[in-house]
Amino acid sequence: MIDSLPINHSLSALKTNLDLQLVDLGELDLDLNLNLDSIKILTEIEDLQLAINQLEKVTLDLETELDDLNMELDFFHKKVKRGLEKEMVADKLVKPGEKYRFQLSQDSFKLNGKKQPKALHQKYLKLYQELTGQKLKGETSISIREKL
Repeated sequence: MIDSLPINHSLSALKTNLDLQLVDLGELDLDLNLNLDSIKILTEIEDLQLAINQLEKVTLDLETELDDLNMELDFFHKKVKRGLEKEMVADKLVKPGEKYRFQLSQDSFKLNGKKQPKALHQKYLKLYQELTGQKLKGETSISIREKL
């Protein structure tokens, strides 16, 4: 029995040591899993950052395109408005500097709320088509409230 005590004690110590090493291995495995998860998360963050950068570039491109389209639209509206105003002055419907309300649709032409004759209506429909390259269709209309 005396001889078996150190062996049992040694076995017990070995078992404790082995348990500690297994705990260390478990913690190491947990650390490895955490590191792998961290690497995955960092990779996903990098991928998301790339996607954000691409979206920012696309957004900038779209904003530039929208600005260009707005400038074209402003030019288009000014061109149409000037053309219509020039013709109204030439037809002595308005005087330069005079405030007016212009409404043109497929059905009628009103100036300052007063319906204009059919001949003028047809003339301004044709002028609108010449200025824009498009006919007024259906419920579409153009309204201008302005001071020349």
